[in-house]
Amino acid sequence: MTIDPRISDAFARDTGFPLEPHLVVLGLMGSHSHGTYIPPEDPNAVDDIDLMGFVLPPADYHLGLPRWQHWTLQIEESDVVLYSLEKAFRLLLKKQPEHRRPAMAPAQRVPVSQPRV
Repeated sequence: MTIDPRISDAFARDTGFPLEPHLVVLGLMGSHSHGTYIPPEDPNAVDDIDLMGFVLPPADYHLGLPRWQHWTLQIEESDVVLYSLEKAFRLLLKKQPEHRRPAMAPAQRVPVSQPRV
């Protein structure tokens, strides 16, 4: 999957590190993950594209300062939320199951990027 450059550029600008080499998983959420998405060409469409992913930040983010835990972006039809793996695991331990969906969604609905760290 190719990441929308608007997302990649905004992420790098806001966090100080590039998205692609640190992205572990990015999944389609919401209506896409439930198979109820209606394309925008359809007159009954009201759906947007919801993306959730997990990021393994650069090593210096694990050793102290700076610290990064999550990032959100809304652009046109897309809502994007990205969590550090550390924060994702903490949320899972608090029994917040929505954070396991990117890893549990059917393979054809989850575009995966391997980290190059």
